[in-house]
Amino acid sequence: MPSAYAYILHGAVMEVIIHLPLRQREQLDAIFRALAADPYQMTGSFFYEPSGRKVQVKFLHPWMISFWADHAVKEVRIVGLKKRPSN
Repeated sequence: MPSAYAYILHGAVMEVIIHLPLRQREQLDAIFRALAADPYQMTGSFFYEPSGRKVQVKFLHPWMISFWADHAVKEVRIVGLKKRPSN
């Protein structure tokens, strides 16, 4: 069953994704779909943008994903994606 929410990628996130191997792009797609399937989740980590918007941060090895849900238009906005270095 498709999610009632769509996920939208910020341009900077897309710049990271287009340079990744297919396997990693598929893994991230699955993660983004899971975020869209549960847009009300709280991650425990977050920050506030200068506009005052609360941005959730999810850590899924090796990724740090920043996102916020726009409930008015039923979208999860993926605004940050960083690969964390392995130890």
